[in-house]
Amino acid sequence: MHLNTYYWMEIPGLGYFTGTETGAAIDPIKKHIQPSRLHVQFDHRAHQKTEEMVENIHTETGFAQEDLEQALARLVMHLGSELRVRKEVLFEPFGKLFYAKENNVLQFHPTDQNLHMRFFGLESIPLLSHSEPIVATTTPIETFKTTPPESMINRRLLWLLGLLWLLFLSLLLCPSNKKKNTAPPTDKVAINDSTVNTPTPMRMDSTHADSTIRNEETTSAEVPSKTENDTPGKFTHEEKVEDHNMADLNEKIIRKECVIIVGSFLRLNNAERLSKKIEKQHYKLFREKFGEFNRVGIAFDCAHENLQTMLEKLRKQYAPDSWILKY
Repeated sequence: MHLNTYYWMEIPGLGYFTGTETGAAIDPIKKHIQPSRLHVQFDHRAHQKTEEMVENIHTETGFAQEDLEQALARLVMHLGSELRVRKEVLFEPFGKLFYAKENNVLQFHPTDQNLHMRFFGLESIPLLSHSEPIVATTTPIETFKTTPPESMINRRLLWLLGLLWLLFLSLLLCPSNKKKNTAPPTDKVAINDSTVNTPTPMRMDSTHADSTIRNEETTSAEVPSKTENDTPGKFTHEEKVEDHNMADLNEKIIRKECVIIVGSFLRLNNAERLSKKIEKQHYKLFREKFGEFNRVGIAFDCAHENLQTMLEKLRKQYAPDSWILKY
């Protein structure tokens, strides 16, 4: 939807998609009017416009920005894992992403379908056919007799009466003795001072203000303790937690320290809010950066906690959407 409306979209960590539109055209063979078509191009370089895209989708659809960020994080995780394992992935309905054999650079091959037809429901329209030839008919031009204009004397009298009436109304409604403004000048000064001192809300550009906001948040708020600082590089594997692979994951993490990622956010304040909730519930907090996302997780020792028992406990307090296990 964002690509069809704004003609660009960005997938963090993968690349930047742009759309070029060609106008509607007439197909003389099929005798149809074909709708406009959207052609998709891809650039593997990042453009740092992910937050702007999330805000646009929030404005267009009304979905909460936190839900959109979580859905985008799940999409990035799925595409990234498929590319690591198979070196290619079908990104429906846009096309196929794959790594080139020559230089191992991520490339894109678009599909043949028209995205305008997919998202907006545009279809071809048949041309109207006329069985009988259209004969041009001429209509006679009628001449109308013009009535003689009003006399200039009557028109001037009407204008003069109108001006006199307006003059009478102005004298009646606007007397010559105007009331003087008796308000002391100190009141105006106080009003001006309060207006100047009142802060005006200002929306900063997301691409330039992101580093400033993060610096202010880290200096003004107390940063919670993070386990990745204590054990750098300790967790080298990560897998998506699903019902069908629960037994397999249990065997892999026996007597190991593990982390369950319960949230990934583009905005730092959303990650801080979830971190405070985790600390308030006396869990061991884990934080890390994953591309442009701020990951928030819960660390635990599998020597004392069973994975299934831990997940049942967390499902009562956190939304179980696309949890990731690190070990």
